[in-house]
Order: sequence, then structure tokens, then C-alpha cells
Amino acid sequence: MILGEERGAVLVLAVILLVLLTALGIWAVSTSTTEVKISAYHKGYEQAFSLADGGCNVAYGFQRTNPLPIIPQAYQLVEFPSDQLPSYMQTHQTDTGTYTPKLYYYFSPTPPAGWELNKGDYYPYYTLLYKALGRGDVSTFQATSSVSLWVMKVPD
Repeated sequence: MILGEERGAVLVLAVILLVLLTALGIWAVSTSTTEVKISAYHKGYEQAFSLADGGCNVAYGFQRTNPLPIIPQAYQLVEFPSDQLPSYMQTHQTDTGTYTPKLYYYFSPTPPAGWELNKGDYYPYYTLLYKALGRGDVSTFQATSSVSLWVMKVPD
């Protein structure tokens, strides 16, 4: 009989379906686990970026509100000595990580390119650049970020 030869076919189909559903379940669990890890690392990097941005804003705010010395010997990018900076310009620990504001300067005896075209008769004799830098570290996620801002000062 033909029907007698089909005995056990439903069992084979059930086992195949069970294997397919198990593989689908394993794939779904591994994908969701990976997505959770990705979102956690993304959160860490966002925190590090926010800390770095805060550090950059601290350095920029210090540069804007304090008269800084003109150092004619600085023909390269030089970091301001930390002993000349207030305590809030040092590395700070927060509940999410650390941020470090830094301030650099660069002095050039030549004016910026094209400046004489932009200002007409006024021709400054030097260019002073400041670089405000913030670095953020979140050790929980091993995330680090840096943000920098360049400011050009022209003599009054």
C-alpha cells in the first residue's frame, strides 16, 4: 500500500520545522544581544563626546573671559602652562567619566591670508590663534572623544 510507506513523514516534517524554528530563535536572540551591546557602546561614546564638548566649552570660555598674554616666541602650537590656568581648567571627574579642557596658542608675525583685502586700510601686524580642546573619557565603555575649536584674534 502507498499509505503505509508514508508512515513517519509527519514526524520528519515536525523535526525539520522544529530545527528551523530553533535556528530562527537563536538568530533572534543573538541579534538582540548584539543590538543591546551596540546601543550601550553608542551611549558611552555619546557621553564621552558630551564630556569633551563640555571641556572644550570650558577652555573656550576661559579664553574669552580672561586676557591672555601674547607670547611672540610661539611660532608653533604650544599648550598654555597648567600653572597659569585656574583649577577648573584641570581634569575633572564626573559621575559619567572625566573631561580635560586644554588651551593652546599660536603666534604668527604675519597677518592672516587675505586680511588686507577684507579690512581695507587696517593691516594688523600679527595673528594670534587659540585652540580650545576638550577631551572626554568614559572608562566604563572604554570610550574617548575630543572636540576642538579654533579662535583667531586680531589686534584692536
